[in-house]
Amino acid sequence: MPIQKNVTLSAVRGEENYDAYNLSPDACAILISYSGENPNLLALNTILRARNIPTIAITSIGENRLSQECTCFLPITTREKLYSKICNFTINTSIIFLLNVLYALVFSEHYDAHLKHLKRIGELVDHRTISNAVMQENERTKKSPFLTEGAFFTVFRRINTLCSTTQRAKTPLQYGKWLNE
Repeated sequence: MPIQKNVTLSAVRGEENYDAYNLSPDACAILISYSGENPNLLALNTILRARNIPTIAITSIGENRLSQECTCFLPITTREKLYSKICNFTINTSIIFLLNVLYALVFSEHYDAHLKHLKRIGELVDHRTISNAVMQENERTKKSPFLTEGAFFTVFRRINTLCSTTQRAKTPLQYGKWLNE
C-alpha cells in the first residue's frame, strides 16, 4: 500500500493458513466470500480468532457462518444467483467499493501525513509525463487537494453509521486501533 501499510494476499491455495500464523498481533484480516460458507475461509477464520487477530468479513447479506464468526461484517449485494448469474457485476462492484472504503478510512485517520508521504514517494518513483492538464501535478494541486480531510470524515462517518446498524456488526471505526496503527 502506498501509505506504509503492509498487505499480504495469499495467491496459492493453502498458503493463507501459513500467512495467518505469521501475522503480527496488530494485524487485521479481510476475508471475502460470496456465500460466507467457504470451508477454507471458515478454517482460516478459526486460526485468526485463536490468535486474536480481528477479521472483517465481506460477504453476502443474510445468515452465513462467516458473517457471524468474524469481528466485523460488511455486507455485499445478494442480487446474483450462486450458479445462474451471467457475470459477477454487482458482487465485484460491492467488493471493490468496500475495499476502497476501508482504504479511505485508514487514509483519513492521518490524512495530512499520508498525503504528504504519498506525494513525496510519487515524486521519487513516478517519472511519467502527462499532457492532460487535469492530471498534471503543480503547485496549486499540491497545496489544495481535491478531497479535504473534512470531506473524507463526512463520507466515512455516514458509512460507519450504516455499518453499525447491521446485525452483529462492529464497524471499522470501532476497531480504528488496528486499522490505522
